[in-house]
Amino acid sequence: MIKLGVIVTGGTIASTTDLATGGMYAPRCGSELIALTRSIGLERGYSVDIELWRNGSNNMALVDSCEVEPYQWQCLSTQIDDMLTECQGVVVLHGTDTLAFTASALSLLNPSRSGTLVITGAQIPAVAVGSDAPANLKLALDTAAGRYTDMAGDTVVAFGDLIMRGVRATKHSTVAARGFRSWACPEVDVRGTAIATASTVAAWQQLRGQGSDAKRFADFGGRVANLRVTPGMDLSYLREVLLDTPPDALLVQLFGVGTAPSVDAWALLADALAAQGVPSVAVTACPEGAIEWRRYRASAALAQSALIDGLDMTFECAYVKLLALAAENLPYEAAVQRFIEPVSHEFTPEP
Repeated sequence: MIKLGVIVTGGTIASTTDLATGGMYAPRCGSELIALTRSIGLERGYSVDIELWRNGSNNMALVDSCEVEPYQWQCLSTQIDDMLTECQGVVVLHGTDTLAFTASALSLLNPSRSGTLVITGAQIPAVAVGSDAPANLKLALDTAAGRYTDMAGDTVVAFGDLIMRGVRATKHSTVAARGFRSWACPEVDVRGTAIATASTVAAWQQLRGQGSDAKRFADFGGRVANLRVTPGMDLSYLREVLLDTPPDALLVQLFGVGTAPSVDAWALLADALAAQGVPSVAVTACPEGAIEWRRYRASAALAQSALIDGLDMTFECAYVKLLALAAENLPYEAAVQRFIEPVSHEFTPEP
C-alpha cells in the first residue's frame, strides 16, 4: 500500500464554525477533516499519515492563511522532508489566500525533493454542504501517489481538476472551483488524456533541470516594499520615503507589458535605489503575460534603468524570492545576478 503524508496548516479546508464569534468559520481541523482524508485515502488504496504542522517537535497553531509567516515556510519545508523519508508523497492542506506564496517558497527552498509535494485547499470548508474539499483532497492524494505520472521532486498545486507547478501558480478567484491557475506554465487538466498529462510533466521536468545547478534558498527575511502603479500616480512622496528609509528590495507591478505613468520618475527611482544597494524588480499586474519593455516607447526608459525585468514571474513568486534574497545580504551586483538566475524555473527565459 502506498504511504502518503498529510500536513494540516489551517485555512478554509480545516475550518469549523466558531459559535463564540457568531458562527463564523475559523481554522480548527475538526475530526471530520481527518476522517474525510483517511477515508478518501483508504478508498484510493493509500495509507495516510496525518500531522499538524510543527516547528521542530512542537505543533504550531492552525491559522487562516493570511497569518502565515515566512519562518513557517522553513518549518514546513523541514517537516515535509522528514515525512518524505517514509512517504512517497506529501500533501499540505493550506488556506487559499497565501497558498501561492507558500508554494513558491517551498519550491525555492527545495526544488528537487525526494518525493512529490502537493499543496491544496478549498473554497468551502470541508464540513460545509457543497464543499470542494473532497474533490481537491482526492486530486491531491492521487497526485502525490503518482496516479498522474511521476512528479517526484516537484512542488505542485492541485486544485479544481488542475495540477500546476507551485512556483507558477496564482490565486485568481475566491468563488470558482478552479480558484488557481498557472498562466505562464502548462497545467495538467486531469480530465484530459494520460498522454497529454505525461507530456506536460515531462516538460516540467526539463524546465526544472535548467535551474538544477542554482543554489537553493535557505531563509527569508528583511523588508520588501511593493507598489502597484495606478493612473496619475504621484511618485514624489513615495520616492522620498523609499530613499530616506530604503527597504531591502522593491517590487513594482506595472501596467500590461511594463508601462507606468511618469515612466522617467520610476526609472530614476530604480537607479537611486540601486545606488543605495537596493534591487528593484518589475512584474506585470496582469494575470497573464510578461514584461516587454522594448515593445512601446512609453516603457523605453525602464528598459535602460536599474529596474530588473521580472519577465513572466508571478507576483507571489517574485515577492518570496526577494524575501529570500534579502536574507542572504549580498552586495548589489551579486543580488541582482542571484535574482535573475532560475532556481526552480520560476520564469520563462527570454529567447
